[in-house]
Amino acid sequence: ALGGRAIAPEPSDALRARVDDAGHVLVGVGARTERLGPPGDRYFAPRVGPEERFVAFQGLSSGLYLHDLDRGVTYHLAQGGGHARFDPAGRWLVFERLEDDGHVFTAGDVMIVDLQPEVPAMAPLVATDALERAPDLAGGRLSYLRGNEGVEVVVAELAFTR
Repeated sequence: ALGGRAIAPEPSDALRARVDDAGHVLVGVGARTERLGPPGDRYFAPRVGPEERFVAFQGLSSGLYLHDLDRGVTYHLAQGGGHARFDPAGRWLVFERLEDDGHVFTAGDVMIVDLQPEVPAMAPLVATDALERAPDLAGGRLSYLRGNEGVEVVVAELAFTR
């Protein structure tokens, strides 16, 4: 109980993703787990998509990955990629692709991945001269941060043609 309210336990058959002490992403149900990610990096921030088909995760030095559990294929989405968010229907993934000079972010674009085709299709969703980062997508609305100092929150309605 939290503050006098009961907290529902997570369903025992839900797909879970976690990172072990060695920095490997483990995904599975119960004792059945699969290790994701190419060797040679430490991984963090795994997220399971709402339909439990895709897992997004980040490598400390290699960037953002997307793993298709149904096909057993891992896609490298972007060096400097992060902050992956699935839309609630599981059709789209948005993320930030950032560049830095070692001290501050110097460029950043919001990217989108269409998860419906056999091979996920990636494209810039917001690519301007401004620094864009930390996207989220829900209910046809995209929100993200613009700027490095004096940050503003941008919210935009999206119309998908696919």
